[in-house]
Amino acid sequence: MIQREVFSSGAAVGSAGSATATAHTLSMLSGIVYSVHVTYGDAPPAGTSVVIEGVNTPKQEVLTISGNSDGWHHVMHPASSSADGGSISNQGTLVAIHDKVQVTISSCNAGDSVSVCMLYEVIK
Repeated sequence: MIQREVFSSGAAVGSAGSATATAHTLSMLSGIVYSVHVTYGDAPPAGTSVVIEGVNTPKQEVLTISGNSDGWHHVMHPASSSADGGSISNQGTLVAIHDKVQVTISSCNAGDSVSVCMLYEVIK
């Protein structure tokens, strides 16, 4: 069953161009991530970095983007060869998560924020 999880970074704190904020989901998510919508709050600069990943180490990366344009991102990581670790052209793997998920916004201005809407399929 497809689930929807919405959470926000909260307002960034710090100097212009180097402010940051981090927040995470209240509960653990377990499933396959398909799509993430990012909505920017206030007026972050074009070089704003957004990282969505698991909370616990080793951290499972879900999505890393740079910019300040709202939009959907359909998540698929590059497939790699078990022989040499190199990327396999035109192939991808789904992103599995079993953790609380955090969003970190950086390289932005004080007061900037992001709201994340993540669509994932529950795995039991």
